Amino acid sequence: MAFYTKAKKALISLMEKKEADESVKPAFREADLSEANLSQANLSCANLSRANLTKVNLNRANLNGADLSKADLSWANLNGADMKRADLSCANLSGTDLGRANLRDAHLRGANLSWANLREAEISQQTVIDTKWHRVWQIVNQVAESRNLSGIDLSAAYLSGAYLRGASLSKANLNNSYLSKAYLSKADLEGAELNGASLTGAYLRGADLSCAYLRGASLMGAYLSKVDLSWAYLRGVDLRGADLSEADLSEANLSCANLSCANLTKVKFRKTIVKQAKFSYGTGLCETDIAELKARGAIFEESLDNCNCSLLKITHAKHHQLLHD
Repeated sequence: MAFYTKAKKALISLMEKKEADESVKPAFREADLSEANLSQANLSCANLSRANLTKVNLNRANLNGADLSKADLSWANLNGADMKRADLSCANLSGTDLGRANLRDAHLRGANLSWANLREAEISQQTVIDTKWHRVWQIVNQVAESRNLSGIDLSAAYLSGAYLRGASLSKANLNNSYLSKAYLSKADLEGAELNGASLTGAYLRGADLSCAYLRGASLMGAYLSKVDLSWAYLRGVDLRGADLSEADLSEANLSCANLSCANLTKVKFRKTIVKQAKFSYGTGLCETDIAELKARGAIFEESLDNCNCSLLKITHAKHHQLLHD
């Protein structure tokens, strides 16, 4: 505890300096600085190897040439930070906000960038970064249609808002990835693994998700009109407020899924497993469909008028603007 206090005081002193003396390298190796507010701190050339920097605020901090090897920076705020030539090898950067960060000439070999935001982050040809995370950086920063990403490992990637129209992602590993508000219209996701993935508010009109694995995934408020979900594994999926109009769910497994307030107009439910799946009345299903789904074990709990469908209305209004696709 005494060392922590001493380190904190030293860092505050550094923050107050306008210029760093690069001949002196502040040493905070293995220091516990978790959740500290070090916004705009001057830590140029500092030794923070193996330091605990979880949830620390380093927004626009100067970490030029700093040693952050094997440091724990999970869920830290490094937005706009200058990390040019920094050593981040084997660092834990999971969930870290690296948006607009300067990573030119930085060393990130072996770093964990699961769920890290790399949007607008700067890298150079000299930046050392694992192939997987370099690919994620390309996806979120370089707009391109019909990318070929078949069979690629993108598990636990932060791809929020990514433009992947017409992309080939068949049999890709997207388990636990974050694809909220991603644009995946007409994408090929046949046989892809999306278990535990977040696709909240994503736009997937006309996409092929046949035989895909989406156990426990969140598709709340997603636009899935005319999507092929035949033979897909959707056990426990959250489809509340999603637009599934004209989707094909033939022979898919929807057991324990939540489809409350989803738009189910003209959906194909041929041989679909719906045991303990939750539905709402008044969501585009005719009485015959409702009776058949009930007979298969589906649960109808509430009417559309009584459930909270504000998300459904807002999301569908926004998606309506994209129907030029």
